[in-house]
Amino acid sequence: MIKFCSFIIVILTFFSCSQQEIEEKRNNTCGGTIKLPIDSDISTLFPPAIISESEKQIVSQFHLGLFKYNAQNTTLEPGICKNWDIDNTGKVYIFHLDSTVFFHDDNCFPGGKGRNITAYDVEYTFYLLSTPSAYNKNFTNTVSRILGAKEYFKKIQTTTGEKPHIPGIQILDKYTLKITLETPSVLFLYNLAHPAASILPQEGIKKYDSDCKIGAGPFIYDWQHDSQYIVLTRNKHFFMFDKADMRLPYLDTILLIKTKNQQHSIDLFVNNQTDALLYVETDKIQDILNLKKDSIQYKLTKSYANLEGNNTLYNIYSESIHDFYTNNLHILDLTKVFIKK
Repeated sequence: MIKFCSFIIVILTFFSCSQQEIEEKRNNTCGGTIKLPIDSDISTLFPPAIISESEKQIVSQFHLGLFKYNAQNTTLEPGICKNWDIDNTGKVYIFHLDSTVFFHDDNCFPGGKGRNITAYDVEYTFYLLSTPSAYNKNFTNTVSRILGAKEYFKKIQTTTGEKPHIPGIQILDKYTLKITLETPSVLFLYNLAHPAASILPQEGIKKYDSDCKIGAGPFIYDWQHDSQYIVLTRNKHFFMFDKADMRLPYLDTILLIKTKNQQHSIDLFVNNQTDALLYVETDKIQDILNLKKDSIQYKLTKSYANLEGNNTLYNIYSESIHDFYTNNLHILDLTKVFIKK
């Protein structure tokens, strides 16, 4: 019996070490901090309430929805949903969730450990987005096409007693959700990729209300900083891996510095206080680079074409930064960004 118990302890220890090795598998690509300017037009980081481009950029780092946008070309990519089916009518969607996705560790959960995300969390979030409130400004942008969602949105505030039901939302099992739309829509999946549709934990909403910053994204919001900075740290339990089985994200930290205006952003960049300058108009690029007083080389990446002014916007960033993109949706995905050491 003693030998058997010892054997079990050895096996458990080995398993624990193996898990730790997987968790800590890192190479020279990994680590480091990226410093970026962010417009100060930030009034909230609660997904249902976000409006400004800056809010979307920040929220998409530490929250995650069923889908997300590729930062380079705005195509859809899987998020919490690993695959999906659409019926012949174009109205019925079956979403299959990735069972390895967890919310961030936080004291709102028992033992402070983030729990597994299930179809019930998606249902909770979609009902939250279908409920009128001072914090919900994204019903139309996200779930309004779901069968019965508009009726629910109208009735829920005046309903007494049993709450109405949204017939277009149906849980099939723990990790499978069926969504039925009023009419077919090619935009529906794109709506679900909006950062406002990030999946939220009921425990986090109960504890923090609209200040809930507990998500499932590649980075974790660091609460312990003043209002001048926003610091996001690497989620060591993020479920995505690269082709070499390295756990993403590569970066350790994102430091977002709030700026008053474009000139403030330029000043930070030319004084090496940030690593990039975002959405720069073509005719301003050379003047900005002329202000650089060091020998560090910088790269230009096209961000998107400004159709109104027929002017292409660019990002200027340090040559040491790789896989850095933004797009016309102002989505900034730093999951695979790394710093060449």
